[in-house]
Amino acid sequence: MEEGAEGITLAAQFEYCGCIASNMSRGLNLDEVMIYTAGKETSVINKKMDNFVKKCSVKMFK
Repeated sequence: MEEGAEGITLAAQFEYCGCIASNMSRGLNLDEVMIYTAGKETSVINKKMDNFVKKCSVKMFK
């Protein structure tokens, strides 16, 4: 998320970040996290991350 996004409160940005972190901790196994943080994404991990972003974005804009 872009820093200082217009119309989005700091609280909403923190909630979005927490939502992503929570989804990653529940939806990725340790090997996937290590691959992702090393910058070596796979299509499976990218698909999961896309789903996390969609879910958290919808939640943030409710």
